[in-house]
Amino acid sequence: MASQAKLRENVVDGNKLDLSMSSLTEVPVKDIGAIKKATSLDLSNNQLTILPPSFCTLTYLIELDLSKNLLRELPESFGSLTNLRRLDLYGNQLTHLPLSFCHLKALRWLDLKNNPLVPTLADIAGPCGDTQQCQQCARNVVATLAQTAIKVEEDRQRLLQEKLREQEQIEQEYLMKKKQLDSEDKKSKKKSKKGKIEKQAQVSAETVKTSVPQATEGKPKQSQKHPNKIQKPTGFLCGILLHIFRAFLLLCALALAVFVGSVLFAAYDRKWFFEIARSYNFIPDDLTSFILFFGRQVEYTLKHPTVKEMKSQLTACFQSIVASILHIYKTICQEFPAYYDVIKNRFS
Repeated sequence: MASQAKLRENVVDGNKLDLSMSSLTEVPVKDIGAIKKATSLDLSNNQLTILPPSFCTLTYLIELDLSKNLLRELPESFGSLTNLRRLDLYGNQLTHLPLSFCHLKALRWLDLKNNPLVPTLADIAGPCGDTQQCQQCARNVVATLAQTAIKVEEDRQRLLQEKLREQEQIEQEYLMKKKQLDSEDKKSKKKSKKGKIEKQAQVSAETVKTSVPQATEGKPKQSQKHPNKIQKPTGFLCGILLHIFRAFLLLCALALAVFVGSVLFAAYDRKWFFEIARSYNFIPDDLTSFILFFGRQVEYTLKHPTVKEMKSQLTACFQSIVASILHIYKTICQEFPAYYDVIKNRFS
């Protein structure tokens, strides 16, 4: 490869670098790039088969002669040489030109003679027999490739849109299928749960039916001996127990509410609570001290930053517990008569 010093010796007419007939097999791009004033480059009559991609960085070139080489193709980024006005590609092995060729808007002269061009490109280029035909060749090739580039971009955008639509359709189908599977899964779980509940109810009903006859089979003769005797109801005791249980639950809830309220009152204003307790003497001294102790603990605890954050959560938890207690109480009140009837039938 020629050195930079030798290359400078080949600069003629101030701006032309003549490297023709130098038996070059590759282009010394780095050394050529150091000679910025050489806007005209002659690489004709060498043995070049390919131009490196870095060749397209020589964007200051105005004239380029690559005739009588063995070039089979040009770099895809050849269109970066936007300052080219004259390009000689005579006598190479080119069959086509890169699409970026459409960016050579300043090109005014182009020779493509003696290249095995594809028929379409050969028709566009023309014979290039004289200066006028070479000028026409430059205009036609750049314009045609510009239209081709537009069409290629449109096709690319169309294919991209089609791929996007296909992808969206695939995603929609996937979401619909997933939604359908989720719906079927929910229905299956709901049906299975309903079946279990019905089965449990059926087993409970059968248990009650089998237990009632067994309780009454032991006294058939007694009922025959005294057919007109009116049996005393055994539900009186059960009713009393039910009312006692309800009253006990209410008293427990009331006692808990009074205790919690007293503790919170003591925590809110310990001095006022102590004065009221002393004045009216409605709380024993031991219990007053106990409540004041808990009130102080609650007051200290509520001042802690962590407890303040937990306060809202504990409030929700307390409400949930109260709701659960009320639900249990309501359930007992609703279900107890049924169990009462079963017990009554067993002992009647």
